[in-house]
Order: sequence, then structure tokens, then C-alpha cells
Amino acid sequence: MEVAAGAVAFEAATTTLEGGAIAGYAIAQKTMPLKATFTQIATSPQTSDRSSLCRLGHTVSVVDGKAYIFGGTTTEAICTNEMHILTLPSKSSETGTQYKCVPALSVEHQKEVPPPRCYHSATVHGEDILVYGGKDDDGLSLQEESKLWKFNTKTLQWSCLQYAEDEAGSGHAIYGHGATIQDDQLVIYGGVRSTPSEKQFRSPNLITLGLKVFTKRVAKHAMEPATCFPANLVAIDDAVYTINGDDELSTNVRQINLEAAMASRPATLEGDRGIKEIAIPSNPLAPGPKGPRDGAALIPVSTGHGRHYLIYMFGTTPSQAIVNANSSTPGKTSQASSFCSDAWTLQIPSSDLSLSGAKDKARDVLGMDSGSWSWSEVEIKTDTGESEHEGKLHPGPRAFAGYAAIDDRSILVWGGQDAAHNAVGDGWIIRFE
Repeated sequence: MEVAAGAVAFEAATTTLEGGAIAGYAIAQKTMPLKATFTQIATSPQTSDRSSLCRLGHTVSVVDGKAYIFGGTTTEAICTNEMHILTLPSKSSETGTQYKCVPALSVEHQKEVPPPRCYHSATVHGEDILVYGGKDDDGLSLQEESKLWKFNTKTLQWSCLQYAEDEAGSGHAIYGHGATIQDDQLVIYGGVRSTPSEKQFRSPNLITLGLKVFTKRVAKHAMEPATCFPANLVAIDDAVYTINGDDELSTNVRQINLEAAMASRPATLEGDRGIKEIAIPSNPLAPGPKGPRDGAALIPVSTGHGRHYLIYMFGTTPSQAIVNANSSTPGKTSQASSFCSDAWTLQIPSSDLSLSGAKDKARDVLGMDSGSWSWSEVEIKTDTGESEHEGKLHPGPRAFAGYAAIDDRSILVWGGQDAAHNAVGDGWIIRFE
């Protein structure tokens, strides 16, 4: 019995040591870099048709395994207002993408459908895709300041939500803005307004449109206008994020607490306004994307257990021609811009209540870097599986594509503008691990 008891005690001690070793190993494991696999799932031929899927300045939204491509412009003209629908392949097979094109149809009690547009926003809310803003074929803001279009992915019909007009508003919408959903609100930030009487006004407004209670709110204290075009906006937990900056020395990530930013009381400090600025390192030896970008993607991903990242990838160095050209196809005018093909992750601090938050606290106690607010370049893995699009392993430099999250760890990219300033029409799934 004594021998047996000793064996049990030894086994328990061994288990404790093994458990501690495993926990220590887990804490010591770095959270970055993430690895990504790029898989091309579809291509579209180059045509001069306005319905061509070779486009830029469009949006792509993913709902229940289907991608919905809307709006944008070809190299020559604004695209038509059909909805292009792709059935995405499953994880086990990256081939066999199905496609159909749906004309713009309204619900029975309404006669309106959204006119063609580019540089609008599209966000997913349940089974609906919410489209806001944009500009027309003349390069002017659409006269839709308080209209929100809703496309139902079950009925394939459009309806229009009309919000109260601003007293001092021009009646024109913005374009090149950022939009995201938080707490049943559509959050809109930045963008540009261009009218026959008002050329290229950069909006400093932070706006929310209620989706259950149909109210419109505008932050009482205007923020700095977004300088990147289009502005990006991402919601993670109780904050929204955007990237802003005029040059490499002032580029930053902006974290916004929505309710604090929308509060009516006067604000004297940035913190009082619910805004936190996190500078992107300008030192060429420090990891991080250098300088602000136009036409880049800012997408949230998660590796589970409360660990969140912002993916910042592609885009082109800002050119005033992009914003100032009075045209729906500005890309042809910006020959001096430099296109990017890299991808970066920014690790967002984890909630204290999550497993990742507990791991980060343990790292802090041990004097180890948790990785919060740090950048790392994504490592590219080669897709060794069979593909019907063999030969191309990466989209290459591009900007103004359509970007959307498929799930917590994968992103869809469609189209955009390549380094030769041509509209492209291919689709890629990027999976992170």
C-alpha cells in the first residue's frame, strides 16, 4: 500500500510538473507573426462592359458563404447597379465557384433602387447588406445624404431607409468613407463630399444610423478628417478603429470609444473624446507599414480565445489626384503612386476576461512582451493544394479592391487596380493561422 501511495504521489507530482511546463510553454509562445495562405478562386475576363467584374472602388460582402459584389468602376466608366453573387468554395475545395448576376429590383411597396455608384460602403447586418453613399459617373456625390439602401440576401430585393435630413446639410452623400456595425448602429466616419458648388470637402464627422430605432446621430465635436481614401473603419469589442495620417511621421491607428465620442458634453482632451492614438513606427528598422495608404484593406481577424488583430494590407501611397480628380475613375491620373503587396497585423489588447487576456497578464508579470499594439508582417505560405488557377500564388500589388471577412480567420479579396493602373477581376481567399 505504501508503494502504491508513493506511486500515486509521484504521478500527481509529475502531472503537476507537466501541466506547469505546458502552461509555461504556451505563455512563451509568440502571438505573431501570423501566417497566410493565398488561394485564387476565380477570374473574370477583361471587357469594356460596364457589368464587367474587372473593377475598383466597389464593395464585396459575405453572407452565408456567398459573396455579393456591388458598384465600383471599370477603368473607363462607372459600373451598372446589378448585384453579382459568387458562391464561395468550401475549405476542403477551393474550386467550383458558382456565379449569378441579379438585376436591381425593389420591394413591392417601394419603386426605388440604388443608382450606380462607386466608393460607397457596404456592411452586413444579419441577412441584409447596407449600402451608404458613393459618387456618380460625373465624380460628384450622390444626392442621398440621409438614404440608406438595404439589400436582402434572401429575397434579392432592395429597400430604402430614409433618415432625417441635417438642418445644415447639402443633401449630398459622402464617398470614400469608412463604415462598420456596432450595437445595431451603422457607424460612418470620414469621406469626401463633392458637389457642383463645393469641391472636395473632407468630412470630419462621426455619424451613427440606428438600425432598430431609426435615428441619426452626429458627434457634437468633429474629429480630424480622415486623410486616407477610402477611410477604413473596423469594430472590435466595444471600440472602432481606423488608420489615419498625412505622412510617415504622423501615421497612426485611431481607437474610438463610440459612446464617449458621441457624448454631448464639451471635451478638452483627446481622452475625453473617447479617442486614443497609437502611432505607427516611422523608424525604418521598426516593424510596421510605412506611411498612410489609399485603397488599402483594414480587416479584423481572430485566432480564438479573445485574441484579435487588425490586418492592414495592399493599397497605394496617397496621391492627391485620387481625391481631387473630378471623375469616377481617378486611378488613371495618379501615375506617381506606388502600389503595395505586403500585409501586416496589429495585435489588439485582449479583454482581461479572455484566455488571451490572462496569458498577456502572465507575460507582463514575467517581464515578457505581450505583443499588444505591436506590428508584424504576415508570413506568406505557399498553397500546395491543387487549383484550377495554377501559376499565380499571390494577387500582387493592388489597391481599391473589395475586401470582406469570410469568418474569423479568412478574408475575401476581389478585383481592384493593379500597378499598371488597370482594373482587375480576380478573387482570392486569404486564410490566416
